[in-house]
Amino acid sequence: MRLSIIIPTKDRPYKIKRLLDQLYENKFFFNEIILIDSSNINNKKKLALIIKKVNLNIKLINSRPSISLQRNKGLKNMRKNNSFFMFVDDDIIFKKNSFIEMEKFIKKNRQIY
Repeated sequence: MRLSIIIPTKDRPYKIKRLLDQLYENKFFFNEIILIDSSNINNKKKLALIIKKVNLNIKLINSRPSISLQRNKGLKNMRKNNSFFMFVDDDIIFKKNSFIEMEKFIKKNRQIY
């Protein structure tokens, strides 16, 4: 699926780790992760280590703190040929079949979008 996942974050690398693990298990659903980080220097280092360990294509962008600014930076940096984007907060926990259900919905309603 041509979908970008945009994740703003600030000083919560442990939350990102859990989220990225969930996304790894469902990597069929998207082709891009854009992580916009406004963390302090220590948490930037932790985040970089986490990203290195996760086998996902993650575009890391630094930003000053502002959820709307971070989301807008994500939109500006997403792949131009992607049909969809999804904002995901760094503390979100998806239910087991969430991605399967989202994919079914998108495929079923493709003509609307």
